[in-house]
Amino acid sequence: MPSSKSLLEFLDSLAMAEELVVAERPLPDPPSGATEALGLALRGGAAILMVSSFEAFLHALFLERLGSLTQQPPVIAFSKLPDRMRLKSVWESLGLAMRGPRGSKTERVDRLAEVIYAARVVGAEIVSPGAFAETKANPGPGTVQEMYADVGVADIFTVVRGGFDALWGRPEASSFLKDKLEEIVGRRNAVAHAVDVRRITRDQLDEAILFLKALATVLDARLESQVNDLLRTCAP
Repeated sequence: MPSSKSLLEFLDSLAMAEELVVAERPLPDPPSGATEALGLALRGGAAILMVSSFEAFLHALFLERLGSLTQQPPVIAFSKLPDRMRLKSVWESLGLAMRGPRGSKTERVDRLAEVIYAARVVGAEIVSPGAFAETKANPGPGTVQEMYADVGVADIFTVVRGGFDALWGRPEASSFLKDKLEEIVGRRNAVAHAVDVRRITRDQLDEAILFLKALATVLDARLESQVNDLLRTCAP
C-alpha cells in the first residue's frame, strides 16, 4: 500500500526529534555538570516534538485519507455509511463551524460564512473529513481508538497489532500499544505542564521514536484499507 503524504511528513518531523536525541548522546548521562541544562533541554525537547508530530500526523492523515470520499461526482452514497460515521460527519462539521478553531475567540458573525458552507455540505450529503480529524490536543490511545471507531474500525489497536508486531520485531504484552502510547504522551505532558525532565532516559526516547514510526505506519495502512472498503461497500 502506498504511504500517505501525511505519514511521509510525519517521518520527516520525527527525524527532527531524533536529531535532538543524537545531539544529546555525547553529553553526560544522566545530565550533569556544565552541560546539565543543555542535556535536559534536548531530552525534553525531543519528548515534546515527537508527540506534537504524532498529533499533527493524526489530524493530517484523516483529512487526507477521508478526502477520497468527497470526490465529485459522488463516489459514495452517504446513506450507506455506518450510522456513527454519518452522525459524526454531520454534528461535528456543524459544531466545528459554529465553534471555530480550538482556542479561537471569534464572534458569531465571523463564523457565519463557515457555518453556511458546512450546512451546504451537510445538505449535499458529503462527508466532512475535518469532522473526524480533531485530536483535542490529546493524541493518546483513547483519542486514536475513538477516531478509528468513528470511521468504522472498532478496537484499532487489536486490528493493527499483527502489522505492528511485524515491524517491531519482538514480543510484547497484549496491551503494549495502548500502554506505550499512553506513556509517551504522558511524558510529553509532564515536560510541557510540569517541566519534569529529569526522569527521561535515552532508552525511553530511542524506543519512543521507533514505536511511533511503527504505529504511524500501521495506522496509515489501516485507514487506507478502511476508506477503500467504504468506497466499495457504499458505492452509489
